[in-house]
Amino acid sequence: TKIKSFILIQNVLPLVKNNLKNIILRYFILRSTDFSDYILVQLSHLKDYLPSNDQKKIIEIGEIIEKSVPLSNSNNGIVCFASDIPNKNFDFILKVLNKINNPELVTIINPKEKIEGFNCITTSNNEETMDALSQNEIYFHASEFETVGLPLYEAQDLGLKVVAPNNPYTQYFDKDSTFLYKRNDAQDAIEKIELA
Repeated sequence: TKIKSFILIQNVLPLVKNNLKNIILRYFILRSTDFSDYILVQLSHLKDYLPSNDQKKIIEIGEIIEKSVPLSNSNNGIVCFASDIPNKNFDFILKVLNKINNPELVTIINPKEKIEGFNCITTSNNEETMDALSQNEIYFHASEFETVGLPLYEAQDLGLKVVAPNNPYTQYFDKDSTFLYKRNDAQDAIEKIELA
């Protein structure tokens, strides 16, 4: 037909992970990009995961937060999200948080079960989650890949300092309140938390 078609890349994992499910999804995504007129991506780092012959079809639709709101909390509290999704790297988060000097300052949101030594809370809606984030000073993140990384934006918008891996998806944040550590380097992550 003469109707233009668009494909929106919402999940980067099929383009970077090589298990059977993601290989199949990658096949269908890339086949779709061949036949679509335009490819919509939320942030520019997603372009790097697409074939070079598709680059001219890409339209970026995301916005970058230029500056975060001023920090209103200086309690040294650290907050993070629990997750059993391997890409979210929660084992690494625990490895790092177990080495910090004051684990009682750590809040873990929505763990499957209480984790000894930390303040674990369960939230049931976005308002409760934003309230839990805003009661802390530092948001700690460890995902290997993100399409956007919404929790990072939410934390920064609430005025928290962000400690996250130095990955393509973390290059969009206010440099004054973002502390990037070497990916999967626990010691560097601890140093960046202390610096924050």
